Amino acid sequence: MSEEAKLNVIGRSSAVALWGLAGKIVSIEACVSAGLPGIDIVGLPDASVSESRKRLRAALAYLGIPVATQHLTINLTPGSVPKIGTGFDLGIAVAVLKAQGVISQTDTEEIIHCGELGLDGRIRPVNGVLPSLHSGLQAGFERFVVPVGNRQEADLLGGARVRAVTSLAELINIYGGQLNVPMLPPVVDAETANLETTEHHDLAEVQGQAEARFGLEVAAAGGHNLLMRGTPGAGKTLLAQCLQGILPPLDAPQAVEVAAVRSLRGELRGSEGLDHRPPFEAPHHRSTASALIGGRRPGSIGILSRAHRGVLFMDEASNGKCTSF
Repeated sequence: MSEEAKLNVIGRSSAVALWGLAGKIVSIEACVSAGLPGIDIVGLPDASVSESRKRLRAALAYLGIPVATQHLTINLTPGSVPKIGTGFDLGIAVAVLKAQGVISQTDTEEIIHCGELGLDGRIRPVNGVLPSLHSGLQAGFERFVVPVGNRQEADLLGGARVRAVTSLAELINIYGGQLNVPMLPPVVDAETANLETTEHHDLAEVQGQAEARFGLEVAAAGGHNLLMRGTPGAGKTLLAQCLQGILPPLDAPQAVEVAAVRSLRGELRGSEGLDHRPPFEAPHHRSTASALIGGRRPGSIGILSRAHRGVLFMDEASNGKCTSF
């Protein structure tokens, strides 16, 4: 291929931009053009996405594919959708390599890519893989490429053809390239949040309290809200903690919804399979509005969202100290 023809090649791949649990398919385009050497990323990227050009340059140089003398333009469409997070690294790398002619596979835009690129070319796990795959399936995509550290999480979602990769060199060879794969250990430990252990109780532990037990059973059976009033030490907290144990288990779609919330927070343990127990959240009565609702960035999940499909126990809600919003 002549140098002029190489400049006219546009490489394409696909990724998912998450906003909460909702995902929007992002088409990634890359081209090599004449001009001063550099990498430009356009399409409303945030700082972490813009920094991917530095990770990309270092990773390609490590693998023997330098881009120091080229001008690369990377476009993330639609441009009106904010792109946040390091999960776009893998899709950007595939589009650039396709534009350079390093990989020959022609349908890379029909595959969703998700993963963070290390400076040595290894693919690092990211949060939000499960909702990304779910959004891709809903949009009609069937094939996905994820980090090997997110393999178990991706396997929780049926109907998806998932390939887990350890390094960019491995993916290049899968897509028709010819590259020596560095002998480096895979990155398997995803970023995890500090989990607070919740104390679980069973209704069998409650002695007496026939009226309160009946109220819990009615609330669990009908999905009702429940208000408990009484003197301190009467057992209200214990009864509330027992409610989770008498709720029916979550069905598969509901369990996926709960797992998607945990995936965004980095709390999902794919090795344990789908958890069909309803979640239980008991925020402190001095919790702020941001802690309850969450922030504006994707992945900033509030306590109210963490209680989705489960129990939200607002202890001391009527003492005048609970944040109002």
